[in-house]
Amino acid sequence: MAAEVAVVVPVRNGAPYAARCVACLKAQTLLDVEFVIVDDGSTDLTAEALEREIAGDARFKLLCQDTKRGPLSARMRGVDESSAPLIMFMDFDDELVPDACRTVAEEIDRTGAQVFCYGMDVVGEDGCDARALEKCRAYLARRSPFQGVNECEGKCANIFIDNIGIPASACDKAVRADLLKRVYAMIGNGDGLLCAQDSLQTTILFLMAESVFVDQSKLLYVYHYGAGMMGHRVGDVTWEQFMRRMTAIDTYNALCRILDGMPGLDASLRETVRSKFLNNVRSSALPQVWKLPPGLVQDGLEVITRKWGPEGRAFAERKRPKRMLGFIARARRKVAGLLRRVSGKGEHR
Repeated sequence: MAAEVAVVVPVRNGAPYAARCVACLKAQTLLDVEFVIVDDGSTDLTAEALEREIAGDARFKLLCQDTKRGPLSARMRGVDESSAPLIMFMDFDDELVPDACRTVAEEIDRTGAQVFCYGMDVVGEDGCDARALEKCRAYLARRSPFQGVNECEGKCANIFIDNIGIPASACDKAVRADLLKRVYAMIGNGDGLLCAQDSLQTTILFLMAESVFVDQSKLLYVYHYGAGMMGHRVGDVTWEQFMRRMTAIDTYNALCRILDGMPGLDASLRETVRSKFLNNVRSSALPQVWKLPPGLVQDGLEVITRKWGPEGRAFAERKRPKRMLGFIARARRKVAGLLRRVSGKGEHR
């Protein structure tokens, strides 16, 4: 019997999470389901760990790409290799609750919607303290464009006008496969889009969808917030992680190209989407410069200037942490005092 729902899972270098990932998928209560895991050019033992955990379970497809092409490209391949009429996504270091696939199938059958948006629970790990966890929950809630929305027929694009957010995550939505494939055809080649690719996918999705059902009280997705593989991180970032965030400007440029090629898209809506998308990716990516080791901050600011222009640099400067501003002010006062003493204009009383 053909699967009712497919869960597509991209992964790169995720061997430590293989057991948890496969266990949560095996626990799904829906019988007619398939799991498509796409290994995006891992250089560790991810594929071997997955093969060991899957252990011949026919519901799983493991696809291995020779080189890193990015999460969006991996998702595209997973959808292309699936035959299920409904698609869900999961990040490799997160989980679905056991009834997630069953609930998705039932709700889309009941409502007839093309897209079902469900809730996301957040748990902390890898050194995430309670304060950081609450900040993450507040951030995700603020980014949701669905407050007060239950059903949306025919004018799904209005969420960009009526709400402040961009529907960022790909992992809290189930989508009819035929619509998703049309979205991917509009996006084209997803290779190399490493940051904000979720926002790109879901933005185009909601511009093309005709019916959406939202019930965020159904917490079907478990987001592990911490120093994991994808998404938000706690603490400092490495230069490699920072440079990955900087590629968000490439995703924004891809969005602009797609919007310009969408026939019949209202000009004012096009500009609204551009503006909100740019603001969201800047707010997420550019403040990361202040999480770099101190010796790399200036280099990071120069990268921002090259890739995002003077406006991006000014945006990042405005996001400088207050504790850093205080440190700089104290350092400047100390230097000024030393200069006064050297010049004989000290404040000796």
